[in-house]
Amino acid sequence: MQVQKILQKLGFSEIESSVYLAVLSLEKPGATEVSRHVQKPRTLVYFHMKKLVERGFLKESRKGRLVRFVALSPTELARTFEDLSEHLTNMVPELQSLQKAQSPAPIVEVRESRIGYKKVYDALSALPEHDFFYVLQGQSSLQTELGLLTDEEWRTWFQKINTKHIGTRAIFTEEALSVAKSRMTAENLTRHKKRLWQLKTLPEAQLPLQQLVFIYGNNVAFLMPESELVILLEHKGTADIFRALFQGLYANARRKERPWD
Repeated sequence: MQVQKILQKLGFSEIESSVYLAVLSLEKPGATEVSRHVQKPRTLVYFHMKKLVERGFLKESRKGRLVRFVALSPTELARTFEDLSEHLTNMVPELQSLQKAQSPAPIVEVRESRIGYKKVYDALSALPEHDFFYVLQGQSSLQTELGLLTDEEWRTWFQKINTKHIGTRAIFTEEALSVAKSRMTAENLTRHKKRLWQLKTLPEAQLPLQQLVFIYGNNVAFLMPESELVILLEHKGTADIFRALFQGLYANARRKERPWD
């Protein structure tokens, strides 16, 4: 069953996933009923049910000596793992600070655009407070970017980076600036304007860029609109090279006051 494989990837053992699904499908069963349902010895099943209770995935309901079990609802289960994922994402900078050995070889990932973008956005919103990241962007890539997340996902992301005062140092082509006004809701455009921007522009004749480049920490991410792919590259030396190139372009670009009006 596909759902059992997913539960096992989330840390359930094979028997734990079977027991959780059995309790979910039965009405306040006891250990004997679950044992029959999963066709495993009662003692073994009860052991794992107690473990699931300790982890919060099952709850006990007692009446005298009679013990019944109730499964954590699928919605609560999903929320539990979403919360754990968010906590882990927020811990990434701290964990990276503990990492002593850096691999000299670049780590390269190629992902479908939406999945790759979501990974980049999660990493950006997990940066330390008052940190910033670099952006190079052309018109076509901005049109593609704004369609990769829902309005609600954009709202959540803007709130995270604005709350943490994470800044954006950016070079956009002049032709790209009008895209945000036409593609964002009024509420999200307001949140977008409130971001901590250090923004300059170049005409596309000088910067014929239709892709998007993010530089953050030891990472460089490229969005390729024409191929709908995101290339993620983790390597300190390469990130330092792109930061230096960015600063050279930035020094010769034009500062844009109130760019999103």
